Amino acid sequence: MRIIGGKYRGKKLHFDPQLKTTRPTQDRHRESIFNVLNHHESFSWENKKVLDLYAGTGAFGLEALSHGAQVVHFVEQHPQALKTLKMNTTSFPNTPTKIFPCDVMQFIDYQNEKYDFIFMDPPYHENHYKDVIQQLMSKDLLSQDGHLLIEHTHDLPISDLGNLHLLREKKYGKIKFSLFRHTGTPSSS
Repeated sequence: MRIIGGKYRGKKLHFDPQLKTTRPTQDRHRESIFNVLNHHESFSWENKKVLDLYAGTGAFGLEALSHGAQVVHFVEQHPQALKTLKMNTTSFPNTPTKIFPCDVMQFIDYQNEKYDFIFMDPPYHENHYKDVIQQLMSKDLLSQDGHLLIEHTHDLPISDLGNLHLLREKKYGKIKFSLFRHTGTPSSS
């Protein structure tokens, strides 16, 4: 596993393949998603504040940092995943990262900062995507015109959600990525 682009391109990330609680986004999927984002006419990582929920190894957030994100916050509660996450973030010295070792819903309940980009990749068996999204939106943690990227199983129906408008979906086998933008205007669907 490695960083696939930006200023840290090629940097290896720690990952214990024996760890069954972590399912990092594959390099090729991450590369494809970042290519889509980097070539979207109105998107830039520059000065973005990024939140990586269910961070696991931190690969997505560290990739965003490599592409120019201003700061990345990671939320992870599993002790073994936290150990790997800490190893990965400390191998990027002098970078603006912060790890929150807690449950995602707890983090959202007590957080009041806004983020420009939120990535969420919850365990597939914990089907509470909509609860997390509703809590994120009710706490107003996603900035106006901010983006939310969700990694989920291909058979999970996710569409426009209130002020979140689905921009694009990309499917890789049994995995799907859904990209939303916060518009401030509820969808008509």
